[in-house]
Amino acid sequence: MITKHKTASQLLSSISIFFLLLIQGCTLGVGGTASAPVINPPGGIKYQAKSVTIATQTSGANIYYTTDGTLPSSSNGNLYMGPITVNTNTTLRAIAVKEGIAVSEVAQETYSMRILILDRENNRLVEIKDMSGTGWSTTTLSTDRPCDMALDSRQRIYIVDRWNHRIARMDDFSGAGWITWGVGILQYPIGIAIDTQDRIYISDQYNHRVVRIDDMTGAGFASYGSEGTGTGKFDYPCNIALDSLGRIYIADNWNGRIVRINDLSGAGWISYGTYGTGGTQLNGPFGLAVADDGKIYIGEAASNDYVNAWRLVRIDDMIGNGRIDLGILGNGINQFYQVQKICIGSGTRLYLCDVSNHRIVRIDSMTGTGWTTFGTSGSGSNQFNRPHSIIGP
Repeated sequence: MITKHKTASQLLSSISIFFLLLIQGCTLGVGGTASAPVINPPGGIKYQAKSVTIATQTSGANIYYTTDGTLPSSSNGNLYMGPITVNTNTTLRAIAVKEGIAVSEVAQETYSMRILILDRENNRLVEIKDMSGTGWSTTTLSTDRPCDMALDSRQRIYIVDRWNHRIARMDDFSGAGWITWGVGILQYPIGIAIDTQDRIYISDQYNHRVVRIDDMTGAGFASYGSEGTGTGKFDYPCNIALDSLGRIYIADNWNGRIVRINDLSGAGWISYGTYGTGGTQLNGPFGLAVADDGKIYIGEAASNDYVNAWRLVRIDDMIGNGRIDLGILGNGINQFYQVQKICIGSGTRLYLCDVSNHRIVRIDSMTGTGWTTFGTSGSGSNQFNRPHSIIGP
C-alpha cells in the first residue's frame, strides 16, 4: 500500500480552511459562545437619570436583562428593545442568547442614585441618597459663596465661585482635580450650563453678558450682551439653560423677563415677561430650566423685591402659552421664598432650591403633587444656609 503525504502547502491550506470554517461556524451559530453584552454608561454614583444601552457583538443574538439583580434568561427578565431609563438604585444584569451557541457570560452594572446640593453660605457640597437625607455627606469647597453648578458628559462638577469671580471644576464629589478659570475676566458670575460638546456657558452677571468657553483653559472665548433693556441687553442675568437644539435661555433678572437666543451671535432673540407680579409678568426671574418637551420652568427670586419673590412658573413656549403658576409666599406646602434653582428630574419631577427657607423641595408636577422637603436653617447635618443649586434624578 502506498501512503501519500500532503505537501507543506496542502497542509497549510487545510489548516486555513479549518479556521475559516470555525469562524464561520461561530457566526452562523454552530458552536461557540455569544459575546457578553456591553452596558453603557458604566455604573457608579449618578446624579441624574441615565439612558442605558446594551449591545453585543454577536450578530442576531437577543439580549435579556433584569433590573432587580436576578439572573436574566430567556424566561426571566425583559427582552432588550432599546435604551432603558435608570432613575433609581438599580443593578442591571444582561446576557446574550442565540440559538445554536452557548449563552454569554452575564454583564452587570450597578447604578447608585444621589442628590447633589450646593450649600452656598456654608461653602460646601452635600450629597444625599434620598429626600430623607440618608447617606448625608459633605465636601468643603475653597469658594466664597458659590451660586450654581453643572455636570459635563464625564460627570465632572463645575462650580460658580461667585465672590472669587471665577468658576471651578472638580473631577468628582471628593474635590479631586480642582481647577479654576475666570479671575480678571468674570465679575460676580452667577449661572452655568454645559452643552453636549462640554462647552461652558456662564452668566457673567455684573458684566451683564453671557460667556462661553470651550474648556477650563478659556479657549474659544466668546460673549454676548451688555447692560440695558432692549434687544441684546441684560440687566443682571441669572441662570442659564440650554434646550435640545442648543438654544440658550437666560433669566434676565432685573428686566423681569427670560430671553432665548439661537447662539452667541444673538440670532433669534425672543423674550417673555415684564417686571411684576401679574399673570403675564415675572418678578425677578432667577431659576431656569428647559425640559426635553420644550416646556420652560422659571423660578422667581427678585433682587429688588424679595417679599414677592415666590412663584414657580411654567410656560409651554416663549409666547407664554399654557402658563401655570405654583406657590405663595411662606414655608409650608406649595409655598416658597425665592426659587433660585430648578432641576428637571425624570418625567415631570422637579427639584427646587427654596433658598430663603433654607431647604430643597421635590415635586412630581406643577400641581404640587408629591411635595417633599428636606433641610432646615443651619450649618450642621441635614441643614443648609441658602442652598443655591441642586441636581437630582
